[in-house]
Amino acid sequence: EAQPARATVGEVYDFLVDDLTEAASLMGSTKPSSYGSKEAALALLSRVYLYMEENELANETADLVINSGRYELVDTETLPIYFTINNEQRSESIFAIRHVMPADDHGRNHGVGSMIYQTASGAGWGENYVSKAYRDLIDQYPDDVRRQFIEPQYERDENGDIIMENGEPVLRTRNGFPRYYVNKFNFLEGTETGNSPELIRYSEIWLNKAEALAKLGREQEALDIVNMFRERAGIPTSGHYSLGDLGEHDTVLDVVLEERRLELLFEGHRAHDLYRNKRDLFRDYPGTHLAPGNPGVNVEEGTQFISWESTRIIFQIPEQELELNPNLVQNPLN
Repeated sequence: EAQPARATVGEVYDFLVDDLTEAASLMGSTKPSSYGSKEAALALLSRVYLYMEENELANETADLVINSGRYELVDTETLPIYFTINNEQRSESIFAIRHVMPADDHGRNHGVGSMIYQTASGAGWGENYVSKAYRDLIDQYPDDVRRQFIEPQYERDENGDIIMENGEPVLRTRNGFPRYYVNKFNFLEGTETGNSPELIRYSEIWLNKAEALAKLGREQEALDIVNMFRERAGIPTSGHYSLGDLGEHDTVLDVVLEERRLELLFEGHRAHDLYRNKRDLFRDYPGTHLAPGNPGVNVEEGTQFISWESTRIIFQIPEQELELNPNLVQNPLN
C-alpha cells in the first residue's frame, strides 16, 4: 500500500552511506569475491563518496580497502588474461558474479561479451566497437599491454589469410564502421562466451584514491598512482607524468581521468566519470551513435555533443512504476 514520494538525491546518498557503513561493520572478510564482504562494502562506499565529492572520505575509505591486505594488482604479464581467470582466483576481484563454466555459459544470446565480441566460431554478435578516440589514445604507446584487450578484425581470403592492400591489412567493417572487438568479457576458463562479471575491481579503488587526491591538491601522490598503473601496463618511463610534465593535459585531474579511461575500458565508468566531473561528451569519429535522431548529433559534421547538464543523461522511471505510484514524478526528457 505504500506510495512514497521520490527521495531527494541527498536522501539517497545518505541511505547509501548508512547502509554500506553498517554492512562493513557487520560483515567479515573470509569469503572470496563471489560473496559480499566488508571490503566489498567499503570499496563501493569509496565510489559513493567520490561521486558525492567527499574526497577526503573517498581517499580514507579507499585506504581501508588497500590496507586490508586482501588484494593485489596483477603483474604486467597477467593483466591481458585477467578476465579469463576464475574470479575467486583473481587477486584484484573484490566483488563479482560467479559463473561456473560450462554450466553458466550464456552463449551468443546472453553472454556479457556478446555485444562487443564475436569468436572465430561465430559465437557473439560483435556489434559495438572500440572508439577511434580510445584507439588513438592507447596506440600512443605500443608497449601498453592493455592494447591486447582490443582485437581488430581483418578481411581474409578463402585460405584464411589476411587480405592486404597497399601493404596494409584490410579491416572488416559493419555498416561502414571498422570492427575493433573487446575481448575483456570472453574466454573465462577457456569458454568462448564465458565471463564472471567483475562489479568492483581493486584497480578502481586505487584510481578512486588518485582522483580524490588530485581534487584535494595532493597532486604528486595522485601522479604516483597513475604512474604505477602505466608502469604495470608496460609503458616506458618516458610516458610517465610529473608535476613539471603533464604531457598534453592541463591539470593532474585530467591525467587521472584519462588513466581511468584507459584502465577501465568497457567496465561501465566512463560516462559517469565525465558527467559527474561536469564534462561534456563529445564524439567526432564514425559510429552508430551518429544515427539521425540520436541526441546531440550533427549529421553534416559527423559529431555528437551531449552536455553534462543535459536531462537526457538521467534515466526515465518505468511507466509501470508511475502507474502504480501516482506520487512519483517522471524525470524530464527534454
